[in-house]
Amino acid sequence: MTSKQLRIAARIDAAMQPLIRDNKDDVAILTGMSDHMADFKTLVDTAKPGVMDELCRRHPGFYRYAKVLETIAGAIQSGAPSRCPGDCDDRSVWVCCNVSSATAS
Repeated sequence: MTSKQLRIAARIDAAMQPLIRDNKDDVAILTGMSDHMADFKTLVDTAKPGVMDELCRRHPGFYRYAKVLETIAGAIQSGAPSRCPGDCDDRSVWVCCNVSSATAS
Protein backbone atom coordinates (compact mmCIF):
# COMPACT_ATOMS: atom_id res chain seq x y z
CA MET A 1 0.00 0.00 0.00
CA THR A 2 1.38 3.38 -0.97
CA SER A 3 1.33 6.61 0.99
CA LYS A 4 -0.80 8.13 -1.78
CA GLN A 5 -3.38 5.38 -1.39
CA LEU A 6 -3.44 5.94 2.37
CA ARG A 7 -3.92 9.70 1.90
CA ILE A 8 -6.78 9.21 -0.54
CA ALA A 9 -8.55 6.74 1.75
CA ALA A 10 -8.06 9.04 4.76
CA ARG A 11 -9.47 11.99 2.80
CA ILE A 12 -12.54 9.99 1.77
CA ASP A 13 -12.96 8.71 5.32
CA ALA A 14 -12.82 12.25 6.74
CA ALA A 15 -15.36 13.53 4.22
CA MET A 16 -17.71 10.65 5.05
CA GLN A 17 -17.69 11.19 8.82
CA PRO A 18 -20.24 14.07 8.89
CA LEU A 19 -22.52 12.16 6.50
CA ILE A 20 -22.37 9.08 8.71
CA ARG A 21 -22.88 11.17 11.85
CA ASP A 22 -25.97 12.77 10.24
CA ASN A 23 -27.26 9.31 9.25
CA LYS A 24 -27.41 10.19 5.54
CA ASP A 25 -28.79 7.61 3.12
CA ASP A 26 -27.01 6.21 0.07
CA VAL A 27 -28.36 8.88 -2.27
CA ALA A 28 -27.24 11.72 -0.01
CA ILE A 29 -23.83 10.08 0.34
CA LEU A 30 -23.47 9.66 -3.41
CA THR A 31 -24.42 13.29 -4.00
CA GLY A 32 -22.30 14.62 -1.14
CA MET A 33 -19.26 12.58 -2.13
CA SER A 34 -19.35 13.06 -5.90
CA ASP A 35 -16.08 15.02 -5.79
CA HIS A 36 -14.33 11.94 -4.40
CA MET A 37 -15.35 9.44 -7.09
CA ALA A 38 -12.27 10.02 -9.23
CA ASP A 39 -10.01 9.42 -6.23
CA PHE A 40 -11.89 6.24 -5.37
CA LYS A 41 -11.52 5.06 -8.97
CA THR A 42 -7.79 5.76 -8.77
CA LEU A 43 -7.60 3.45 -5.75
CA VAL A 44 -9.60 0.73 -7.48
CA ASP A 45 -7.35 0.95 -10.54
CA THR A 46 -4.04 0.99 -8.65
CA ALA A 47 -4.63 -1.20 -5.61
CA LYS A 48 -2.93 -4.55 -5.45
CA PRO A 49 -4.91 -7.50 -4.06
CA GLY A 50 -5.85 -6.96 -0.44
CA VAL A 51 -5.18 -3.20 -0.38
CA MET A 52 -8.83 -2.14 -0.64
CA ASP A 53 -9.76 -4.57 2.14
CA GLU A 54 -7.03 -3.13 4.35
CA LEU A 55 -8.11 0.45 3.61
CA CYS A 56 -11.67 -0.49 4.52
CA ARG A 57 -10.49 -2.02 7.79
CA ARG A 58 -8.52 1.12 8.69
CA HIS A 59 -11.12 3.68 7.62
CA PRO A 60 -14.80 2.99 8.44
CA GLY A 61 -16.00 6.00 6.41
CA PHE A 62 -14.07 4.76 3.41
CA TYR A 63 -15.69 1.35 3.88
CA ARG A 64 -19.17 2.89 3.97
CA TYR A 65 -18.48 4.87 0.78
CA ALA A 66 -17.20 1.72 -0.93
CA LYS A 67 -20.40 -0.11 0.07
CA VAL A 68 -22.56 2.71 -1.34
CA LEU A 69 -20.70 2.55 -4.64
CA GLU A 70 -20.97 -1.24 -4.64
CA THR A 71 -24.74 -0.99 -4.14
CA ILE A 72 -25.07 1.45 -7.01
CA ALA A 73 -22.92 -0.70 -9.28
CA GLY A 74 -25.11 -3.68 -8.42
CA ALA A 75 -28.26 -1.73 -9.26
CA ILE A 76 -26.83 -0.69 -12.61
CA GLN A 77 -25.69 -4.23 -13.39
CA SER A 78 -29.07 -5.70 -12.47
CA GLY A 79 -30.85 -3.42 -14.93
CA ALA A 80 -32.97 -1.70 -12.29
CA PRO A 81 -35.33 0.88 -13.79
CA SER A 82 -33.66 4.10 -14.80
CA ARG A 83 -36.63 6.32 -13.90
CA CYS A 84 -39.22 6.09 -11.16
CA PRO A 85 -41.63 8.39 -9.34
CA GLY A 86 -40.46 9.93 -6.11
CA ASP A 87 -39.05 13.02 -4.54
CA CYS A 88 -35.58 12.82 -6.13
CA ASP A 89 -34.37 15.96 -7.87
CA ASP A 90 -33.67 15.85 -11.62
CA ARG A 91 -29.91 15.41 -11.20
CA SER A 92 -30.16 12.40 -8.95
CA VAL A 93 -33.41 10.74 -10.05
CA TRP A 94 -31.65 7.96 -11.96
CA VAL A 95 -29.30 7.16 -9.12
CA CYS A 96 -31.98 7.57 -6.48
CA CYS A 97 -34.31 5.14 -8.16
CA ASN A 98 -31.60 2.59 -8.87
CA VAL A 99 -30.26 2.73 -5.33
CA SER A 100 -33.77 2.49 -3.93
CA SER A 101 -34.47 -0.53 -6.12
CA ALA A 102 -31.24 -2.26 -5.14
CA THR A 103 -31.58 -1.62 -1.43
CA ALA A 104 -35.25 -2.64 -1.34
CA SER A 105 -34.46 -6.20 -2.48
